[in-house]
Amino acid sequence: MAFLSTPRKGTLKTAGTTLERKFKMSRIKSIFAMLALTLMVGIASQAPAQTVKVVIAGFSSGWQSLALAAYNGGTSIVSGGGQTFHYTSSSNFNLVDSRGATTTDSGQIWIVWDSASAGANVWAYISVDAVTGDRCYFAVPKCTVTYPGSALPTPANAISVWSDHSSDTQPPAAVAALFANASQSVSVAATDIRPEDAVFATCRANSPLGAGSAGGSASDGLDGLGYSQAAATQAAGACFTYTSASQGAINGIGHPILSGYPKSTKSTNVLAFAISGKDPITGTTIPAYTVYAIGAAPVVFLTNRQNNLKNLVSVTEQQLQQVFSGANCDGDAFGSAFAGPINIFERDPLSGAYNTVEATVLRYPTVYPNPVAGLSQETRVNAPANNYELNGYASACASGTGQRWRTIGSSEHGGRDTLRNHRSKTVDAQRLRHGPQVDVECRPGWSPPGKLSGPGRPVARRHPRQAGW
Repeated sequence: MAFLSTPRKGTLKTAGTTLERKFKMSRIKSIFAMLALTLMVGIASQAPAQTVKVVIAGFSSGWQSLALAAYNGGTSIVSGGGQTFHYTSSSNFNLVDSRGATTTDSGQIWIVWDSASAGANVWAYISVDAVTGDRCYFAVPKCTVTYPGSALPTPANAISVWSDHSSDTQPPAAVAALFANASQSVSVAATDIRPEDAVFATCRANSPLGAGSAGGSASDGLDGLGYSQAAATQAAGACFTYTSASQGAINGIGHPILSGYPKSTKSTNVLAFAISGKDPITGTTIPAYTVYAIGAAPVVFLTNRQNNLKNLVSVTEQQLQQVFSGANCDGDAFGSAFAGPINIFERDPLSGAYNTVEATVLRYPTVYPNPVAGLSQETRVNAPANNYELNGYASACASGTGQRWRTIGSSEHGGRDTLRNHRSKTVDAQRLRHGPQVDVECRPGWSPPGKLSGPGRPVARRHPRQAGW
């Protein structure tokens, strides 16, 4: 499912899952339907002249769909708001988490505003990983969105499917002033996994590499992924809970996950967060919130339409496990007709696509004391020993002459909602664009009426996780 997490008054109610490793994973991905617009109205003003309706941080696959919803064909969704305008940035904005230290992620933004005479109503969405969006919403204090300059960058026209075929407009001064050398707090998280699962993914990443206490000899050694600091004291796969501000700066802030894509400088930050109780870094009480499930879309596996994988149309989960775990980096993992080196592009452990595929297709939920049933994408990554990146190094593949790469964000492949056109390692990134490759991403699409599962109810059912993954 995809979800919006927004503030609410009253008693906190969740789906009844526990943050101490007993999580139930929502098994499908989704996008934002137009009905999400109702959630954008009525959020408190954050500027005296302009009314900031919503500042969203979240998953890249919802970025375009919500832009279309906010723009609403050129007519404001606010009564009397008049005409709407849109802008997409040609360079990244910053998403700043001030807990413990100043930690900055970055992403492309869209901004929509209307023509209300009393001051424009403004909507904005910065595209980052799903888990980063959740973290920035639940952090206390919340992350802020800012552009480090006195003027916003020129429009990128990054979205080409506006219903009226309009082009981007440079925001007027009053709207630009909300972000240029200024900041706005995140008010909504856009995510394709539930907040409980986002916490689980963070705890798994931000803990030492190895087997958790519940897994023991039945574990594959990947209950914790090793992106935590060397001095962190939490066990593998365990969530850090607040003890002190000084310890929060150690246990709560891990190593950034680096892109392994050639010449890329992208990364995503690993910081602890919680959805109830106290913030694990600052110790401040976390406010109540509401989760809205609003749509569905598939996760798709994509291959290049040329070379040895050009006729590949059907695969099994076991074949995908062989490829994405690096057990076999050759096309013959899919059958002898596809033999030849391939490149595997994998998202990072804070990606909603990564976590959905990890839980439903590759590693599966763990049911300790039974052995892990599948193979994880983190197999042979060994983050602490390899500079916290997966960049085609030889030990990442047990057999075959292809390679595995980690990317940060779907746009790093040249497309936001699909990943495409890459090849094996050569001198630079451009040479990666025309050979056999396989990768995974969430792709937007409408689900037929009556086919959506309710909050927390997966479409594909497996045994629930009992301890770790």
